[in-house]
Amino acid sequence: MPKSSASKTSVAATPTATPRKAGRPKGKAVKKNSYKSYSRFIHALIRKDGNGKPIIRTTEKAMSIFNAFVEDILGRLMHRCQLLREYAGHKTLRASHIVAAVKLIFPPDLSAHLLTSSGRALSVFNSAGK
Repeated sequence: MPKSSASKTSVAATPTATPRKAGRPKGKAVKKNSYKSYSRFIHALIRKDGNGKPIIRTTEKAMSIFNAFVEDILGRLMHRCQLLREYAGHKTLRASHIVAAVKLIFPPDLSAHLLTSSGRALSVFNSAGK
């Protein structure tokens, strides 16, 4: 009676390396998907009373609309700044490019308000750093 092949072990039948496990290696942290949201800054603008509580409460849908609006405006500004930088032939973005982009994108009264507010914020930031 012939011997069964299960009792015989051949060198070719045994694996030389263990098969690789699916998934991440043990001890590795899970990388979260990055999501840019301006909700912190929007809440800081809405929060105007001294107690730190928001005067206006916003829903999640309203916050997503605010966030899309801010992303759209910043995208337009960055695109216009990039074009102005290329037109001027500079390799780096300068403050003059940003000022010109603001003046081109926004209406005159709003752009004047934005530029004076940003100048005031820069002076406060620079004085606090000293």
